Amino acid sequence: MARFDKISEIYEKYRVEYPEDFLKFITKEFGLNTEKIYCDLGCGSGKFTKRIISISKETHGVDISQEMLNIAKRIGYKFVPIKKDANEFVNPRRYDVIFVSHSFHWMDKSKVLRNISESLKKRGYIAIFWNNCLDINKEYYKKIQDLVRVYHKQPISQYRGINTSDILDKSGLFEKSIHKRFFFTKKYTIEEYLGLLKSKSYIGEDIPEKFHNDFFRKAKMILSKEGNFIQERFVTDLYFARVIA
Repeated sequence: MARFDKISEIYEKYRVEYPEDFLKFITKEFGLNTEKIYCDLGCGSGKFTKRIISISKETHGVDISQEMLNIAKRIGYKFVPIKKDANEFVNPRRYDVIFVSHSFHWMDKSKVLRNISESLKKRGYIAIFWNNCLDINKEYYKKIQDLVRVYHKQPISQYRGINTSDILDKSGLFEKSIHKRFFFTKKYTIEEYLGLLKSKSYIGEDIPEKFHNDFFRKAKMILSKEGNFIQERFVTDLYFARVIA
């Protein structure tokens, strides 16, 4: 069973969407239009793909999780699902843009970048991005992470993508990379925030199921002290570059 198979529906329902100014930026910067073909590498349930599918000729979604792809298939006829390990995927000179949406941290970076460079058309773009929470130092957030560590001892990555510009530039495969940031806030009910926690693999997948009821009961107690709503600040960190011809 692939990681995220068990929590695919929860992932689709609760994971944070990308902000409108980010989507407007990539549409203009990459010249997205219905004559172009894109790849969403590590597409998951298609949360990003569904936002750009209407301005593509077609978009190929690559993921190792069949359950995630089953959800992504709902996007429609322009979406082409491909069940494959992203580390092994190459489709020579096929794509105008390859997007890596909140998944680069799972990949063999040097191998994937080589494959991406081979799969892009001349002057094609690579775009790597994450939604990162800016409120990781708030008391409730730190208490939730402490609670996670009671049941799950592995390190938890709180802010992704910090070294992405260096990784892209040192690969020698792309022109000088650019980093852009897009800020937004998200307001949750307590139940919605618990859903967000369930969608995180280090909770939904890595904490043994026999401890789930106990974990979420205690998490709800922590969150309830914040009132009826949790408001968090996020940033979409985007790193992009053109492939060297």
